[in-house]
Amino acid sequence: MKQDTATNPGGAFEPAYLALRAKEGRLYSDAELRMLPEVPSDHPYAAEWELRRLSAGRLCRWLGAQRRPLRVLEVGCGNGWLAHRLAAVPQCVVVGTDINRQELAQAQRVFVRSNLFFTDTGLDRFTPGSFDVVVFAAALHYFPDLGGALQAALALLKPGGAVHVVDTYFYGNREAVAAAARSRAYFASMGCAGMAGYYFHHRRAALAPFRPRLGNRAEMIFGLLRRGARPFPWYTITKAVAP
Repeated sequence: MKQDTATNPGGAFEPAYLALRAKEGRLYSDAELRMLPEVPSDHPYAAEWELRRLSAGRLCRWLGAQRRPLRVLEVGCGNGWLAHRLAAVPQCVVVGTDINRQELAQAQRVFVRSNLFFTDTGLDRFTPGSFDVVVFAAALHYFPDLGGALQAALALLKPGGAVHVVDTYFYGNREAVAAAARSRAYFASMGCAGMAGYYFHHRRAALAPFRPRLGNRAEMIFGLLRRGARPFPWYTITKAVAP
């Protein structure tokens, strides 16, 4: 990441984001990237990568179950690991877009498939109605305007197409305020206070007008009951088919 509503690739966001990623140990070597989402059990982000492995598998199964050619856009593809996984699904052509040119260049170098493409094209530069699926994976919190981002994604879909939002939390009003305060404190502690201006805690109420379908309700309930790692919701927003 990821991609805010600005169309200027990189800009001030990229150096701030990369500085934080470096301090967190989230910039991966080519060899490590090829293995994602698989990481060693003692990896500092092992629990997080396990959740992302599960969500990636779920999304790949959904794509495969459509049993037809699909054009898929992943918005905020970062280093490309998920786009590469999606491109392994039969009949899928996948485009990954991001404004972070450093990770994008790594994705282009590491993941080479005839049906996989990487670009820094902004959402407003793609042809409307040219995709069957748009994926936001751990990306929407870099967009200041949730509604605008989702509307832009829906415009890119063919009728009956779907936006999938994975690996992303949404908050109640009080939760959002507390989470934003925690993020500001965390970024400051990492010496990257400026990142607070690029990281947004979107509310469930702002998502509601799009009538999202929660595809993993049972998993989320089970995850809360067993008090394990908090699962990510999997939301699907379908573009209406004209009568």
